[in-house]
Amino acid sequence: MTIRRQYSLPSCTLILEGWSDETASQGQGEGRPLMSILVNAECHFADNGRSLAGEREFLESLVKAVSAYAQQFLSGIARLQQGNADLIRLEQGKEKGSHHLIENASSSSTAKQVQLQLTTVQLFDLVDAVDQFLADTRTLPEFSLQLQPAPRRYRQPEEPMVKRAAPAALGATSLAAAAIAFYLLPIPEVRKPQPTRQEPNSSESSSSSTASSGNPPRASHVSNSLPENQQQPNPIEQASNYVQPTPSSPASTSESSANFNSSPENQQQPHPTEQASNYIQSTPGDAASKPPSASSPNSTTSTSVERSPQQVVRDYYSALNRGQYQSAWKQLPPELRSDQEVHPDGYLTYKNWFEKVDAIDIQETKLVQTSSETAKVDVRLQYQMKNGRLVPLGLRYSLVRNAATGNWVFDAIWERKGRQTGSNSSSEQSSEINSNISKEQSSETNSNISKEQSSETKSSSSAESSSVSSQSPNSFSPQKLEKALASASQVSDSTELHFLQRSLRNDINNAWKNRDQVNENLEYRVWVTRDGAIVGYKPVEEIPAHTDSQLPLPELRYSLTQAEAKNQEKIAQFRVIFTKGGVVQVSPWQGYADQPTFGSEIFDSGQLKELKSQLHQQLLKARVERSFYSKKLVYRVGITQDGAIADYEPQNQPAFDYVDQTPLPHVVKPAAAGMGSGGSVVPQEPLAQFKVVFKPRGGLKVTRFR
Repeated sequence: MTIRRQYSLPSCTLILEGWSDETASQGQGEGRPLMSILVNAECHFADNGRSLAGEREFLESLVKAVSAYAQQFLSGIARLQQGNADLIRLEQGKEKGSHHLIENASSSSTAKQVQLQLTTVQLFDLVDAVDQFLADTRTLPEFSLQLQPAPRRYRQPEEPMVKRAAPAALGATSLAAAAIAFYLLPIPEVRKPQPTRQEPNSSESSSSSTASSGNPPRASHVSNSLPENQQQPNPIEQASNYVQPTPSSPASTSESSANFNSSPENQQQPHPTEQASNYIQSTPGDAASKPPSASSPNSTTSTSVERSPQQVVRDYYSALNRGQYQSAWKQLPPELRSDQEVHPDGYLTYKNWFEKVDAIDIQETKLVQTSSETAKVDVRLQYQMKNGRLVPLGLRYSLVRNAATGNWVFDAIWERKGRQTGSNSSSEQSSEINSNISKEQSSETNSNISKEQSSETKSSSSAESSSVSSQSPNSFSPQKLEKALASASQVSDSTELHFLQRSLRNDINNAWKNRDQVNENLEYRVWVTRDGAIVGYKPVEEIPAHTDSQLPLPELRYSLTQAEAKNQEKIAQFRVIFTKGGVVQVSPWQGYADQPTFGSEIFDSGQLKELKSQLHQQLLKARVERSFYSKKLVYRVGITQDGAIADYEPQNQPAFDYVDQTPLPHVVKPAAAGMGSGGSVVPQEPLAQFKVVFKPRGGLKVTRFR
């Protein structure tokens, strides 16, 4: 009975036909019959429809050639292949991914040579079919393939010889160049030691002491003590033994020499120490306290490099980052350091707050005004608190020149929305700085800290605001303020209104802590400046007097002065509803005139593709390790052409609720798009808008926002 074995792959089939040896199959048990005698072997390829066939010699040559060629192809190590006399050979084709299967004519056959061109897929299907045959113990069990490791001589070096020899050649070349350089150096000249000058005698030393006391003796006293046959030394040469000239001495030397040579013959020569006094320059400490001599117009004075106002501000925060709190404290205006409401424990209050800050990131310093005596610097920074919270802040520093040293020093500090702290605003600084800092840093501290970092409680902030408003002669009364706001020009651009609406909603949400105290819906009309500051609010309907204390509006309100109101360009009005469920609803008072946009946008497809990849990598790198949201968080994210994330906005309610569990608050940099620069909340640079989806199990998807 003929036994047929077939090993099929998608593009190759190996068929073996043979018989069973009765003596060999005895005792093997039931099951598949044992093929021990091969009659015919065929190899078919599906794509080209051609096949090869032969007997046992053909099968042995095929298995040997295929296994050897596959090992060489996979390892990249060339080995000795079968010779041309072998029945089956495999060779690599000229085209990439092509292989030639060649069947040589046997000596007993008159057939011609057969050559098949195989693809890489067909080659490995053939390898798989051969492996299946070798693994089948019921087919030709005595057939085996002898494998042996490749000799070491066939192993290719990991690096070419040229690359391996390059370091040695470079070292030898460097050594040769150094030897040549040392060979060309001239031999040092050997000089005999010069004789040491004799020290001045005791009479000259005493004369030097007398001269230094202000009563120098005349030169005749010294000349009488010299032997008659000894030449009197030159006073300039004698002076060089006493004084080592400073870098500015040559000018003085030439001047003193001229005075000495111009003296008449009958004029008595001054004592050498008196002459030396013409060469002595004052030390750096004396130079600061003594004016330069009028008789030395050519003498030079050393001056230190003056620090710019921006550098003074940066150095202040650098000192804080280094933990040099005492040094930074001394740079604050005296009025601010002595303010008991701000620093009840003085330096200790200041130090305790900054010890909660891990690092201060100075994002921008900008000189906005300067003159010979005054300067104003805007600084945008971000506090990295030790509890992981990020607190952005913008300040304006007013600097003046110190009358004694001429250096720039702090005179006053304004918060980014125009609020001032420092020497020139003692009546307004308390309530003004609290209004915005408290909503940003209230979780960091409950004590009264400096105007720059303070986080006042609501009760003290409200009481302080009322007392200050009555003391400030430049502030508005409620009636005058409402009249001024009503007559001001209104912001009508829909895009600007949209960004102001979002800024107002975020400010209120961050500052509203006691939401459970509101038992009914409260509707307010709120006036906001173009930089997002709340300058006025009024309930739409009559409400109880104590209601204001339950809302964040009093602490967020910034009291406009008459001068600021006069210079105010436009005002935006919003309808703000505090619901009894603790939700804030904000909308433009008169609605939108047209559809708001996101400002200037980037539309170039190539640039959008590159920025999309950058955004994806940034968010993956900064992602939060642990998250607890169960729904997708959808955001609109704006990115600058430099790849900086400048803006983001939640697009669904879970995105609002779980924004702290995303990396967006930690990586956003509004200043990169000019937001906040010059008081604008609208991006000043074109942004590429993307839709970012954070999935519950850590997935991240970035697509173009439409």
